[in-house]
Amino acid sequence: MRRRSLFVAVPVVYAVTVYLALANTQTRAEEVEVLILVIGTSVVAGLVAWRFANRLEVARAQAEQGRGELAIVGQLSARLSGPLTPPEVASQFLAGIADVLPSSVTATLLQYEEAAESIKILAQQGGSVAPRPGIVYPIGALPPTMRALLIGEHKSFVADDTSLIPDWAALVAEIPILAHARSFAALPLVSRSRLIGALTLVDERPSAIGRDLLQLVALLGQYVAGALHNALSIAEADSRADREAVVNRISQRIYSNLDPDAVVRSALEELGTELEVSRVLITGTKDGELSVIHEWHAAGVEPVPVGTHGSLPLSALATREGRTIAVRDARVDARLKDLTLGSHALIEGGTLASVATPIGLEGQLSGILVLDQVDAPRAWTSQEIRLLEAVARELRTALEAAHLLQAWERESQRMLALHRASAIVAAETDPTNVLRDVLEAAGTLVGRGSASLYRWDERARLLRHADNVEPERGVPLVLRAGEGISGQAFLTLKPVIVNDYAHWEHAVASTREAGWRAAIAVPLLRGGQAVGVLTVRSTYPLARFDEEDARLLGLFGDQALAALTTAELLEQQRLAVEQLERLNAAKSNFVSIVSHEFRTPLTGIQGFSELIRDEDLTPAEMKEYAGDINADAQRLNRMITEMLDLDRMESGKMTLSRERTDVNAIVTEAAERLASNSPRHPIQLNLEPQLPLIDIDKDKINQVVLNLLSNAVKYSPGGGKIVITTRVEGDLVHVFVRDSGLGIPADSLEKVFERYSRLESGATRYIQGTGLGLPIARQIIQMHGGNAWVESTVGEGSVFQFTLPLVAVATA
Repeated sequence: MRRRSLFVAVPVVYAVTVYLALANTQTRAEEVEVLILVIGTSVVAGLVAWRFANRLEVARAQAEQGRGELAIVGQLSARLSGPLTPPEVASQFLAGIADVLPSSVTATLLQYEEAAESIKILAQQGGSVAPRPGIVYPIGALPPTMRALLIGEHKSFVADDTSLIPDWAALVAEIPILAHARSFAALPLVSRSRLIGALTLVDERPSAIGRDLLQLVALLGQYVAGALHNALSIAEADSRADREAVVNRISQRIYSNLDPDAVVRSALEELGTELEVSRVLITGTKDGELSVIHEWHAAGVEPVPVGTHGSLPLSALATREGRTIAVRDARVDARLKDLTLGSHALIEGGTLASVATPIGLEGQLSGILVLDQVDAPRAWTSQEIRLLEAVARELRTALEAAHLLQAWERESQRMLALHRASAIVAAETDPTNVLRDVLEAAGTLVGRGSASLYRWDERARLLRHADNVEPERGVPLVLRAGEGISGQAFLTLKPVIVNDYAHWEHAVASTREAGWRAAIAVPLLRGGQAVGVLTVRSTYPLARFDEEDARLLGLFGDQALAALTTAELLEQQRLAVEQLERLNAAKSNFVSIVSHEFRTPLTGIQGFSELIRDEDLTPAEMKEYAGDINADAQRLNRMITEMLDLDRMESGKMTLSRERTDVNAIVTEAAERLASNSPRHPIQLNLEPQLPLIDIDKDKINQVVLNLLSNAVKYSPGGGKIVITTRVEGDLVHVFVRDSGLGIPADSLEKVFERYSRLESGATRYIQGTGLGLPIARQIIQMHGGNAWVESTVGEGSVFQFTLPLVAVATA
């Protein structure tokens, strides 16, 4: 203002002097006009001159400032030239700008470590704070606004009065040296679009950091950013070389062994020793939660048992975010306060610092590699974190190689086991032995377990357990399509695997009660159609089946089905040959029986008729002989009728005339008829009084009872009691005919029901019969939906039995 007054005053004095010189030459009015004009012109000229002089002074000051800045830049360039470490670069920079900064301002140069998510003090100068280089603070300690500006946007953060910043108290709690700061500025140091660090200015007075100073420091900061970047690049190259040497050493150890457990043990021990940590863990997911699956610990450190779960918050956080997480002090880290990450049991036990990185295997997260430091916080460096990540990558590659080799070996072993199982099955031709071998091989093929085979009954629309194999406890004998694991495999035509059978929605109650833990079922296909199911189950608590088991069992099932089909065809062929042999023997027996049984009545007919023709007989004699001829003719007619009836029954051409009938009445009538003709064979009746009426063909059942009673008499030549018993068993009427006769050998119990079959022994040689009675009796009973059989002991007698259903059953 004084200079402007001077520039105005000089022209005014000049104007007054001019006016006084001209005062006597003009009129009073002209003098006033001249005075005003001269003064006005002088003032304007003075102001213009002042403006020009002012600008000239500013230009001179700017030139001086520019020369000063160039001098500082030159000095910085000289200071920052040459091979310097990052702390040396920071110290030289702060020393170079010391003259620019007020004495009350504290300048701090920080290094940003992205991998470790931390900032590190490289150098500090000025103010009343003692230098503290090397101190590391987590990025999370910075207020969100400051963090977003510096790290996210690479912009400066300036506060003229820190008491007005809401998050400042939290920052001071993390970084106590800022407790007395009232003015604060943080300027990002960026080189080639990479955030290298930050330069902070702190003053204990509010509004003590001017904008001119900030601009100058920001300008100079660009020079140190480049130098610091170069120094860090050199340091990182050296660190990378050291890290690769360590990684190579670890790799040599882990690649020297293809056992996955040995690979992991070597890696953990080498990594823990190199980084001098307390503990190294690998955690993985088991039963839906993180658990410790591998562990190494230093001497004197309490180990974490394998299988520990529920107290691994850092692993849970690394799993959730899918990246490396470093924690300097778990007690105060806000990220671990999330209760969903698990309990702090390990933290409370002394684990204060940790860093965790994911391990990927075959494109999926297979675990978390964790370093723990016990009893003391630890600021993890980028070098340590990158080493951890490099080991995790090597570990992943080594594990993949080991798993591939193990998979190849396992596949080879499975194929060899499949070959052995198929060879064993193919060596048998008996269906029962083939089925037994199939089930034993199937259980062995997929590990610990037992097997069942179900076949599809098309007529009943049911899966039936193989008849010639005794089922285990709890195994259903029949299943509907879709019922249980076997029914599901049959219905879907796909393998079904269940590893938590107790909670499976389709589990059958009896199998769940039997303690099934895991099961696998594969459909047996023939021509694209399911004909059965092969099922393997296990009650072992840790049993697990997978897709490879299903594939292997499916391959074996195809071969087993082929072997079983071949064996059944061979068995059918053998049975057909036996049937032909039986038919041939039956034909011979038929010829023998006909020649014997038919010849006897024919001989009688011929003899008696010749007597009537050639002899003079009395009417009484002729009547007697005619009666004998009639009896022999009826016998012939009865034998022919029996043969024709049996043919009609076997061909399905005979029908039943059913009516509500009392079986006890039929038995009583047959017993009375026989008792009168066989006094040496007393008959005892044990009849159930409450026997219900049933729908049967009365004449046919009467024929059966008479036939059985006649056999009992015929094959008890020495006499003896005959006992007839009737009773109700469930939904059946059971009839027993017991004699005390010759008995039947065990190997002939079924043979006696074959057509024209006769027991060949000295005692039975002279007993007449066509061998058709018992086959006819069985056919009649089977037509009624029942069954007929015999139990016997040679020399003690036989028990012929048959059953009839209470409810009429239509049978073919």
